[in-house]
Amino acid sequence: MRFFDGSDLGLQILQNIPEFYDGTSPNKFFDYIAAGLPVLANYPGWVADMIEDGEFGFCATPECSSEITQALINASESKNQLREMGAHARTYARDNFDRDRLTAGWIGFVEDHEFVSRGDI
Repeated sequence: MRFFDGSDLGLQILQNIPEFYDGTSPNKFFDYIAAGLPVLANYPGWVADMIEDGEFGFCATPECSSEITQALINASESKNQLREMGAHARTYARDNFDRDRLTAGWIGFVEDHEFVSRGDI
């Protein structure tokens, strides 16, 4: 994704609304990791868990500007770490969100559960 070529970090900053923690699926997050950008997120939930587990970014506590500031400082001082995190992000995106793999999984799920007859697919 050439759009992000000049970027070092993707910001996933949302208002502190608890429903966002596990009830949002932000497109920009997927764009960032597909482009190999590390991510800074400011809310807990599945996105933060994924960032931490995949080691491809930074997480800050909601409404804690000092943590966001410190993460930005750390990112600006560690270009090598950012490149490594970006590689982890791209690998994570490829391994977990590849369209062909997701499509095949969905088709298999539908076929296994016979939501539609085999002739309808």
